[in-house]
Amino acid sequence: MNRRRVGRNAPSILLPDSAPISVIKQGGAAEAAARLRGNGLVVGRKQMAKSWAVLAAALFLGCINVAPSRAQSVFLQRLQNDRLGAIRDGTYQAGDDISFSLNREGPYYLLRFAGQREVFVLHSKNASLGGRVLKYDTGRTVLQITGWGAMTLYTNTKPSGLPVTRTGDSRPPTMPLVSLDDVKVAASAEAQRLATTHELFLTFHASWQGLSDDAESRAACLDALENAAKGIARFATNPAGQRALATEVQNVRVMQAAAPSLYRSGHDLIVTYAASKGFAGRASSRAITRVLHQIFHIPGAE
Repeated sequence: MNRRRVGRNAPSILLPDSAPISVIKQGGAAEAAARLRGNGLVVGRKQMAKSWAVLAAALFLGCINVAPSRAQSVFLQRLQNDRLGAIRDGTYQAGDDISFSLNREGPYYLLRFAGQREVFVLHSKNASLGGRVLKYDTGRTVLQITGWGAMTLYTNTKPSGLPVTRTGDSRPPTMPLVSLDDVKVAASAEAQRLATTHELFLTFHASWQGLSDDAESRAACLDALENAAKGIARFATNPAGQRALATEVQNVRVMQAAAPSLYRSGHDLIVTYAASKGFAGRASSRAITRVLHQIFHIPGAE
């Protein structure tokens, strides 16, 4: 199959947390510096925020009128060392039966639940009192870290959260080395699985010729294909979603582009990925499900 060009207006499904960060030129209106004209000192935004955080923490601890505890001491020490909300790579346990690994990769964190192939790319956001939240590419919070390091996991079945404990070290996940036949077999297997479990008779396509000499693209294509199939299966658990797919979609075309996206073209679903961006260059299964709800105007969760 010839590689098809993806239109520039294809909607990105890495939203709302993957928007590029604009570069602010030095001297601009938003330059991160505050001048204390009383004594001529110039204080950077980071140092100013840190000073205010220290003051807020001190006032908070003083107002609760308790003797300093070890937890308070640890909190203030982390505050002074700029380590609020710090996250260590490693394996973690949440509740009695959920375990996962978490590893930093550039500006993102890679989350993989035990026993699952999918790797989720999490986006980090600052929270109050030096905390941090990690979100899926859909914008939904999955992990919250307090300023003193306590972590909570949020799942569909436990929306109120589960306390998390670090259990060991872990190595970051990597894209697998796969052959062209591996990708073709996966495409056939995912189509068969959807037919068996959801009565969906879809055909998965990719640019087989373009993948034959590109190991990086093969790995990314396989990952994007599997995430798309998983997201489609989740969407099909909704009866209205299953009917929409069964009557309106015949093919799922997975192709390379500048950014990940999902859109509909006639009877085709077009799934794009950016191989050079690694795990961040394809959508999660949760994002696929969310956008399918939007495409077919069917209420539901990711």
